[in-house]
Amino acid sequence: MEINKVKHVYHGSLDKFNEIDLSKASKYGDFGGGFYLSDTQEHAISAAVRKVPKLIRKQISLKIYLYEYALPVNWKEGIVKKVFHEPDAEWFQYVAYNRNTDRSKTIIDYNYDVVYGPTADAAAARVIDDYNVGNYGETGSDAAIAKAIEALKPWIFPRQVCIKTEKAKQYALKISEKEVKDV
Repeated sequence: MEINKVKHVYHGSLDKFNEIDLSKASKYGDFGGGFYLSDTQEHAISAAVRKVPKLIRKQISLKIYLYEYALPVNWKEGIVKKVFHEPDAEWFQYVAYNRNTDRSKTIIDYNYDVVYGPTADAAAARVIDDYNVGNYGETGSDAAIAKAIEALKPWIFPRQVCIKTEKAKQYALKISEKEVKDV
């Protein structure tokens, strides 16, 4: 595969693997099911560490693997890409929808192959849950979305990429893999 211009991104994991396996992806990430990569190594590592409760972390030695991938800056035709440039109302609704385990309340059909945008850290789950149950006002209203975005701002982290389909996965070129120190 020839890639002229690439962006280097990172994936942190507790598991060692050779290939991306989309069937193992969480369904309820910010951008839905998919393989997540971060703009920064630190954020990728912290995403892996967050999967283990603090109490258990103190009792065991974690093995954390950091993977570096190159992704094309300009995807080929036929790849459906969504880019969120900032944490705005559209981004918030998309994240809230994907993090909502009761999707029967919403009828949205997103068929993206790859999604780029700001990360809402795991601490943001409470804000999104509060939004989904109406604690910021009527779910879907401009006022409720604006209040939720304000509440989320302290938890906006680096940008992330979510590879959602096999078609997009073929463009993720693994550059390196290394074990990082116990955190």
